[in-house]
Amino acid sequence: MGVLGQAVNGARASVAVVSRNKGLRRLNLAVAGSMIGDWALATAITVWAYGEGGATFVGVWGAIRVALLAAGTPFGSEWANRYPPRRVMVATDLIRAVMTLVAAAFVEWGSIAPVFALAILMLLVGTTFRQAQATMTTALVDSPNELTSATRVLVTLESCAFIAGPRRSLRHRRWWRAPQPGAHRVGGGRATSRA
Repeated sequence: MGVLGQAVNGARASVAVVSRNKGLRRLNLAVAGSMIGDWALATAITVWAYGEGGATFVGVWGAIRVALLAAGTPFGSEWANRYPPRRVMVATDLIRAVMTLVAAAFVEWGSIAPVFALAILMLLVGTTFRQAQATMTTALVDSPNELTSATRVLVTLESCAFIAGPRRSLRHRRWWRAPQPGAHRVGGGRATSRA
């Protein structure tokens, strides 16, 4: 058996271990949904920023995003450790959902600064979710093998969310990018005009 076959068998075994634990199974489903939302939002904000200010806005947004993720993690850990992890995860996802709706309204109204401010706040709130998820994972496992399997499944879910989130965001691009006036597409993508 080759390296790829061993990796597939290892992943299959990890999924089987995690699937037997009801708590881990539910946690991974919650994490998958949250991660897909994270990547969908990141893609939407990036595309919107490009439409508003070109590559400069995207670069500034990217730098702010990375810096905030690094700086916000210790604070997220503090909040995640103070309260029950399940409540923290639910609360952070609900807060981010409301903030996303408010940001969408500001996009519609053409306000740039509030959208970036809300995107920054959503990132900071998101770091709390990840810390609560880590705390909950360690509480749900019964053995080192289960923890290793849970980590392996989580990394796989994150990789899948990295693809599924932007795909989801691009599927709904009509919400965050207004169509260009006069651009009509007919048939196989050809623009037509009538004289």
